Amino acid sequence: MLAAPAASGFEPGITNVHDAVAPSESPVMLSETGTFRPRPGVLPEITDVKFALHNDRSERVWYASIENEAKGPFTEDEVLLLAEMGRVRGSTYMWRPGFSEWLPIRTGQKEHGMLEPFRQTVIQRKIYEQSLAERAAQKAGINATYIQTDGTVQTNAVTQENMNSRSLARQQNAWIRKLLIAAGFLVGGVTLGIALSAMMMHLK
Repeated sequence: MLAAPAASGFEPGITNVHDAVAPSESPVMLSETGTFRPRPGVLPEITDVKFALHNDRSERVWYASIENEAKGPFTEDEVLLLAEMGRVRGSTYMWRPGFSEWLPIRTGQKEHGMLEPFRQTVIQRKIYEQSLAERAAQKAGINATYIQTDGTVQTNAVTQENMNSRSLARQQNAWIRKLLIAAGFLVGGVTLGIALSAMMMHLK
């Protein structure tokens, strides 16, 4: 699973990376034997993604609208893997036998519990992505902005004011170090002068 930071009740907005539109029809049709079969052209093939062979077809029941095409069937584990990879998001439409229509993953908690494992994984992926963006922004000194589920914008900013204050603090620390070094030399010089004077008086 993803090494994501603790959410603490925070549920980030789920980005729409697919320009998601629900397909107009189900991805399957009934065969002569009364079983569901994928429609022609509906395949579990996704660009740059390879799945291990899975012989139990009864577990391949999930379909996803990816790259504006119905893809599948997938197992639940394969959909979870796609969510971890960021290839399915909260806006991705899903279908399986028993669904009357395609449903986006983000409706998992409220409308259909079978989508909930996918929704939770998508959220963790988003938290992980935002933590990476935040660290990159802090390193670069720019603003990291992302959208909350309520539509508000949250900014994790490293502002110019903060940068200036940090720079001033660094300059002040540098001057303090220089003063301490100078004071050390001064004290050392005075001590040496006193010692030399004492030696001269002794020689007299």
